[in-house]
Amino acid sequence: LSGCANNPVLDLTRPASQTSREAREDASTRTPKAAAVVRVANASARRGDWPLAASLYRRALGLHSENFEAATGLATAFGKLGAHNDALEAWQHSLSLRPKDLDALRGFGNTLIRIDQPEKALPYFEQALTKSNDPRLFSGIGVASDMIGEHKLAQSFYRSGLINAPKDLSLRNNLALSLLFSGDPGEAVRLLRRVIADPQATKRHRANLALALVMAGETTAALSISRMDLPADRVN
Repeated sequence: LSGCANNPVLDLTRPASQTSREAREDASTRTPKAAAVVRVANASARRGDWPLAASLYRRALGLHSENFEAATGLATAFGKLGAHNDALEAWQHSLSLRPKDLDALRGFGNTLIRIDQPEKALPYFEQALTKSNDPRLFSGIGVASDMIGEHKLAQSFYRSGLINAPKDLSLRNNLALSLLFSGDPGEAVRLLRRVIADPQATKRHRANLALALVMAGETTAALSISRMDLPADRVN
């Protein structure tokens, strides 16, 4: 209530010129304050403190609702926290500020995938791909296509991305999985063996190879791969 009482927009006893001036002054101070809060939020995000980062990005948007960096930061933070519906709303706000921003289009598409709405994600990746050959866009649209059962189309997207980024692990991994689920486990195994030989390969990539090996009937090899990451009582 005290906040409302001190709000110059609501205080009808003040001269209009004074009210207008104070509103401008308030806006001129809130915008740089928001930018300062975003800088602190970015530092929290770099440390991986996503709850604090989300809180700070939200605070920055409260100060300046058109701060694009705060909007995208909040969307990213929500995604890291698994709050995908909140992330979707934040990405929508980002796109309302910059409808053609590639990172916002990709973020919105990826979030739609995470809430199991791949059909809705496709147009956002398609729009972004008219402006960029970012391999992450090819990976995203490929995953969305795979999720709706369009495996051949998905594979064409992965292969297109690999033309410009032949070492991209996500594209190589996703292409292999697409081949696996479209009935070609042998080729999936071949590709995934090359993926896990990469120094940047992760436990997830090795798990995918183990899965492909099982589906290809190579159980002994799958056990060997699984033992690299799983305790003995979980391998079977």
